Amino acid sequence: MSGHGRVESLIEFSPGQALVYRLEGSFHAKSVDAAFDGQAIRVTVPAHVMTQWAESDQVSIEAQSSAGLQLIIEKDFQCLHGRGEQDRDAYSRPLMS
Repeated sequence: MSGHGRVESLIEFSPGQALVYRLEGSFHAKSVDAAFDGQAIRVTVPAHVMTQWAESDQVSIEAQSSAGLQLIIEKDFQCLHGRGEQDRDAYSRPLMS
């Protein structure tokens, strides 16, 4: 996650055509919500909820968006066999020494 409370990635379907997905904390948000603008999916989480989730053993945040979508946000844990560079930003596995 960036220092600004946002993490994003994308799936490239073909050159020049990608779907961006973004998770961001907001001090103004009252609840978890999602929006789609035709090119990107943005999931907004109240900043205090995101901080509590990121700094605890809590694995997921579950909510229903204002449009009725069931949302589940889960931490990305390190692979048991490692993925090298891709594992760099992943959470350590709970109960692993």
